[in-house]
Amino acid sequence: MKSGKEDKIKTWEQYASKLVSFSSQYGTEGKKMSMKKIEGVPEYMYNCGIHPKSAVFRTYGSWWSFLPYHKEYGPIGNSPKWFISKDFFVVELETPVYLTEIKLYESLSPGGLVRILVSDYKTEIPTKSISKWKTIWKGKPKAISPQQYRIFVPKIPTHSKRSIAVKYIRFEFNDNLCEYYHALDGIKFIGYEYSKGKKASDYLKKRIFSSVKVSVPRKMLENLKLEEKPAPPKPVEETTKPELQNYFEILPDEVISMILNFITDLNDLYQTRLVCSKFNNTIPLILLSQLNLQPYYKTVKGSHLEQILERSPALIKLNLSWCGINNYITSTSFESSLRHISNLTHLAIRNCPFIDDDALSHISTSCPNLVYLDAFHAGEGTTILNLEIIYPLVQLEYLDISSCSIKVSERVQIFNYLTNIKWFLAGGTVAYYNHELWSDILKNMIDNCSGVRGVNFWRHPHLRWFFEFVKTFGETLEYLDLGWCDINLTNPPGEIESWHTFLKDFSAATPNLKSLLLTAVRPEIKLETWKVISKNWPHLTQLDILGATEITFEGLVELLTGCKKLTFLDLSYVRSNDLNEDSFKMLQDMFPSCSIKSVMLDMMPKALDHENVDLYEVRQ
Repeated sequence: MKSGKEDKIKTWEQYASKLVSFSSQYGTEGKKMSMKKIEGVPEYMYNCGIHPKSAVFRTYGSWWSFLPYHKEYGPIGNSPKWFISKDFFVVELETPVYLTEIKLYESLSPGGLVRILVSDYKTEIPTKSISKWKTIWKGKPKAISPQQYRIFVPKIPTHSKRSIAVKYIRFEFNDNLCEYYHALDGIKFIGYEYSKGKKASDYLKKRIFSSVKVSVPRKMLENLKLEEKPAPPKPVEETTKPELQNYFEILPDEVISMILNFITDLNDLYQTRLVCSKFNNTIPLILLSQLNLQPYYKTVKGSHLEQILERSPALIKLNLSWCGINNYITSTSFESSLRHISNLTHLAIRNCPFIDDDALSHISTSCPNLVYLDAFHAGEGTTILNLEIIYPLVQLEYLDISSCSIKVSERVQIFNYLTNIKWFLAGGTVAYYNHELWSDILKNMIDNCSGVRGVNFWRHPHLRWFFEFVKTFGETLEYLDLGWCDINLTNPPGEIESWHTFLKDFSAATPNLKSLLLTAVRPEIKLETWKVISKNWPHLTQLDILGATEITFEGLVELLTGCKKLTFLDLSYVRSNDLNEDSFKMLQDMFPSCSIKSVMLDMMPKALDHENVDLYEVRQ
């Protein structure tokens, strides 16, 4: 951090001092390519590729939405057109300032930033009770060459008398158009120093917050604060047929509900109640089926949630992802809300900070019919969750606890109860008190489950029982993520002699496999291996073999010719003597229906020249 010249206005240049929260990350906490790397000063510039010191989100592009389980369950509820955010992170500044400029250092696949929000500085407010968020910039995602280093400088509003000193900044991204992982190396913040007792008008009479407006259900939420009105008295039966008020009265409620389902903005949906009594009576039917509150995470409070759910007693699908910031929703208010929706079958609580053991207990007791539970990064990774609490959810078919921090007793029994599980995702999950947890879970699934269709063990080393797992569920397996796992070919001893034998037996045992991610497992795949697996995997649509060795052009042609449904192939960082930029381009031209990723690492990054860094700036 450094200050400007000693004059009436003191300017400060600083970088993110602390990562407060985030939605997902490629690495694990404190390790390579984790979001923690967004802190501090950028040190290097990379011509192309991801460096271990970069901050990287877990996903990119749209191909993730085509994974087998996404097709089956799909998103919960509709999203308004203005809400396009997929990932986020929040950073804290060491010194609160009146912002004048933000510089985002992007080293790979730039163009995903869609919104920037800031919070005013309050000296007595803890991290999770940050004041209201205000949008200072928003844009649309752009498709930019992944091999382009740039420093993005969004145009933010200037100061006014109502300006606030900023300490927390939230960045939201949509990487659907990115060709590869979006890598970030740091953020520079420039602004006027905040001094206690001074107002914004004491600095410059410029404007920091523009009239950027986001459609949020403010009126709806204000209305919910009112006390419930008593139910209207039942109309007295008339002997004569009442006069028709409007043609909407003729239509059945189901038809009205179907029409109104096309309204994606929750605020607009509630406003339609004013059209006529028929609409007012039908609106609750919309909320009975499914409700998506994620776009309104900034404003939804526990009292609002309870009143909404109280009016929707038969709701079966609910998305609360990102909700609960600023302590707006607590474990207690969450419990009160769940009492009204005992028929819930689908629940998404991704990145909800209020999720703890009490919240999980409320879910288990109030929602016994759950078949889908998405708890990705629930508790924001700082709360250690007891996985044994969800044992009563015996009907669960889909469970995602990726990026959570969990604890389980030494004797793993979770699948003694969850015998109906079909999809189990635990990538990047940190396990406490049981270092053999993931091997024990595989064994527990083998002994108790049937028809498992997909698992995600991203970044879990030493998976014992994996070969037995494949033999047990091979016929039903459609999705398998073993990225960064340590697959020991001699475990069990003497069963596997080489990668060729492993892949031959593995592909023969999994004829219905659609998605296989072997990121950084570094298998040796020769021509004869490709010939075997291309015949055994006719339904394969996605294959990630990042870092594989012994790859040849002829072998890839064999794969792409045999696996005609293949739409995604990641060959980044592969080791090969006959593959280069031209051969990758030729492959793409030969098989245009398959998106081939071939990013290579810049092994010799240059030190970032902060004196001439303006050459890489892109302003908007």
